[in-house]
Amino acid sequence: SDWDKDLNERQNLLNGLDENLKKITTAYNFVGLVNGFQKLTKQKERERNFAFFSLILLAILMLAAPAFQIRFTILNFDKIEEHKNTLAFTLPSIIAIEIIILYFFRVVLSQFKSVKAQLLQLDLRVTLCQFIQSYSEYSAKLKATDADALAKFEALIFSSLVTEGGGIPATFDGTEQIANLIKSIRGNPS
Repeated sequence: SDWDKDLNERQNLLNGLDENLKKITTAYNFVGLVNGFQKLTKQKERERNFAFFSLILLAILMLAAPAFQIRFTILNFDKIEEHKNTLAFTLPSIIAIEIIILYFFRVVLSQFKSVKAQLLQLDLRVTLCQFIQSYSEYSAKLKATDADALAKFEALIFSSLVTEGGGIPATFDGTEQIANLIKSIRGNPS
């Protein structure tokens, strides 16, 4: 009877250790998942910062060309008749440069918004992983009646990041409008 009692105590101890080991393994898996999301978050934060600084640089460049033209005009106001041809020849190139910089600004702004949306999704996933263990234990009871109890949760956690790429301009986006504008300035009816 002492052996049986000792055997039962050891069996209970082993069952408890087995349960703890399962919990630790599950917790470690979720920690690994959260670490993966956090690494991806750091990468996306670097992308966001690069896009932000690119936006600032492009904004400065957009303001620089007209500012130099205005500065030149103000400093040489008394000699404006001499430089009228220079101003007339540089104006189309400044407009072209402004249009190109504006296009790149738009592309970078779309990328910036996309990365911000991806960061929000990653933060949501990390937050959901914090309570997935208790949720899965609770839903295990429900799974006996409903086999798809975790389907939506798993779909959210393991789905790909949405970039909201519908608004990102294509490479030649807007070139048709520019061509039509040039045709109307020239006076070609086609």
